[in-house]
Amino acid sequence: MLTFSRHYNALGAPQDAADSLILEAYQNQMNHTESKLHPFYLEFLKTVASERSSEIIQEECVMELSRGRYDMEALIKAFKSIGLEYKDDSKYDDNYILGMFNSRIEDMRMHERDLRDNLQIIGKYRGSRIIRDTAENGECLSEPLDLY
Repeated sequence: MLTFSRHYNALGAPQDAADSLILEAYQNQMNHTESKLHPFYLEFLKTVASERSSEIIQEECVMELSRGRYDMEALIKAFKSIGLEYKDDSKYDDNYILGMFNSRIEDMRMHERDLRDNLQIIGKYRGSRIIRDTAENGECLSEPLDLY
């Protein structure tokens, strides 16, 4: 049987810890680490919940998603939805991301809400108010933003 001890280690809990202690370790990581790491921790928690078939941990994962948190799967999907790779995130500036979003939305009007939701995830991950505002405002930006 495949074990996921690295997920437990990342959360800061031993593999044989009670569900409540795993949730406490997860919350500790979320409260004391930079926000760019949060999608990893939620992904780890989801893996642990699945491995254990723990309803308590699975419920916490659902609650986290309902609070607007996102896991690595959602983050990768968000970048792909506008034609970008997550692994190359650091080489994109906000204008480039918005340009890619605008070009995608022009071609995919039927999927505008999904694209905006994905752009919101990217904006949260990057800590970019401009990207988050564009995702929320319901309008395509026709010109690049002057950020300088």
